[in-house]
Amino acid sequence: MRRHEFDPGKLLVGLVLLAGGLAYFGRADGWWTFPFFLAVPIMLTTFCVGGALSALAFAARRRRARRVEGGGSEQAAVR
Repeated sequence: MRRHEFDPGKLLVGLVLLAGGLAYFGRADGWWTFPFFLAVPIMLTTFCVGGALSALAFAARRRRARRVEGGGSEQAAVR
C-alpha cells in the first residue's frame, strides 16, 4: 500500500468537526448545554486555520522536493 502524505490541516478540521458533532449529540441527548450559535464561528475559524496549515504543508513539501531535485546532498534526500 502506498504511503499518503500527512496533512495537518485535514487532521485539525476533522477533529474539530468530530468534536462539534459530539457536542450537538450531547446537547440533543441532554448531557450538555452550550450556546449553539458559537459552533458556526468556531467551524469557520477552523476551516481558515486548516487551510493555512495545508498551504504551509504544501509549501514545505514543494520546497523539499525542489531541494532534492536540484542536486541536494544525500542527507537532504533521506529527510
